[in-house]
Amino acid sequence: MQRGYGTANVKAPDPTRSGALVVLEGIDGCGKSTMARRLVEWFQSNRIEAVFSFEPTLERYGAELRRSFEEGRRLTPEEELKLFEQDRRMHVEQLIGPNMEAGRVVVLDRYYYSSMAYQGVRGVYRPDEVHALMTSFAPVPDVAVFLDIPVETAVQRIMSGRGEVPNVMEKRDNLQRVREAFLAVDLPEWRRIDAAAPPERVFTSLLAVVQDPLERAGLWPVT
Repeated sequence: MQRGYGTANVKAPDPTRSGALVVLEGIDGCGKSTMARRLVEWFQSNRIEAVFSFEPTLERYGAELRRSFEEGRRLTPEEELKLFEQDRRMHVEQLIGPNMEAGRVVVLDRYYYSSMAYQGVRGVYRPDEVHALMTSFAPVPDVAVFLDIPVETAVQRIMSGRGEVPNVMEKRDNLQRVREAFLAVDLPEWRRIDAAAPPERVFTSLLAVVQDPLERAGLWPVT
């Protein structure tokens, strides 16, 4: 896989929109869900309207994807990407778009960068092709934060946190390829932080990287 993909013909966040979009990305076990929820709580405690969501969703297409992963049966690359597209279109139309239009900060646990990485490593679609497809309808985030951890750390967290064997998406070899794909992302909104650090340090780093883009959007708490 060529490093630095995704830099050509990229979109920027729409400067006329009233809300903001913050995305947390990374391999399974990196702590995205915990940090995303904590970020929303932090916004709300500072009187900034914010909502949390995740992908794949629990709706029709997202639920089908989740079942396939949990049952250990990968769909074909074409079927998988189509379901992600359908799920994301519904998510944009029903939750992401309306909340941003209402001036809220939307914080997502996964977005189309995961499709670029997880589906991109299957070898049928290039990450830049996935990016072009998804950004044809999905809004570009104000900031997308990659919570980076070593694969061994991720697997240990998955097994100790849930007390179960990693599913088909969480196997070591797949996670290693996906991590490398995330490390290759080179987009204006992309930021990387060390998620293997203690949780308080991770959250401090997260606040530091989201501050500037949200200040530009006029949505950072006034002190």
